[in-house]
Amino acid sequence: MYVPNDECYVMLFDGLNQSKDFDGIQSLFDVMFRDSSKVATSLIASNRVLKYLAKAEKLEVLFCCIKKAQDSGSKIGTETDNILTKLFLNKGLTYKAFEIYESMEAANNHWIAQPTS
Repeated sequence: MYVPNDECYVMLFDGLNQSKDFDGIQSLFDVMFRDSSKVATSLIASNRVLKYLAKAEKLEVLFCCIKKAQDSGSKIGTETDNILTKLFLNKGLTYKAFEIYESMEAANNHWIAQPTS
């Protein structure tokens, strides 16, 4: 049985993002997490998806994907955490930004937020 690796997922997600197919991104993300053995090899791809969705401000899909990643025990990278936190703060969703911060603290990540001018 063929199991796609992280590079395959990254290429697929890049193509879906370029065509703004956010339903396709969510579907592929779901497929990626169906088999928990694939999660460990798909951390780069999952972080990339979260960044794409955050930059496109697709909050509903983003919430679903974050929940799926957290439930699987997948770690979210510091850069992705910072993007998500900033998005949620800018949207007035302070509670969600705080959730992201708490998950970073629990994972012993270091939150490095640079002030913007």
